[in-house]
Amino acid sequence: MERREAEREAQPGAREIDVLLDGAGTILSVYAGSEAEAMARALNVGRELVQQIYPADREFLATTCQWVRENPGREATARVRFIRRNGKLFTSYATCRGESRFTRIILVPDEAAFARRAERQMR
Repeated sequence: MERREAEREAQPGAREIDVLLDGAGTILSVYAGSEAEAMARALNVGRELVQQIYPADREFLATTCQWVRENPGREATARVRFIRRNGKLFTSYATCRGESRFTRIILVPDEAAFARRAERQMR
């Protein structure tokens, strides 16, 4: 599958972010649903995805991406924390799929983490 074909397949849901990575883990494209655009701004095309993740979660996500890349057609989901531009974290479920030379990651926010955060802010 060529990169343009892979990018055309990106059709995220309203709260999803569709990220396409090359074999080295560099972000090639980011597509966000209407309700996920603010979260997607934290992901920078041209940078390695794992460098934008909370340090404690990096190795696990890198290993997960490598596994799906080496096993096309398989998928795995991991809960990871991303670092926003303001330094705060957002928690997401990352479903990784190997697609020939690329890895596609669908990010869906952890609704329970958002609810806990909102509750803490209201106190």
